[in-house]
Amino acid sequence: RTEDGNDFLFGVSNRKKTSGLRFSRVDGAYFARLFAMALYCYEEGLAATIKTIKDEIKELENNKPALVIPSQAKELN
Repeated sequence: RTEDGNDFLFGVSNRKKTSGLRFSRVDGAYFARLFAMALYCYEEGLAATIKTIKDEIKELENNKPALVIPSQAKELN
């Protein structure tokens, strides 16, 4: 992945040249995430990948910002 995050360069074992993909800034971020998940799945297996994704979803839901009403607003009602 290049510094701007849009270009992905891959060394291919059966070629002497580097292959690459170019994305828009938004699509580059999505591709990086998808590619990371694919590599994790290849290395750790599908079951471990599904568990990791579910754990990340739970963590994100637990870290959602919550609306906190100041005590003064409660007293007005």
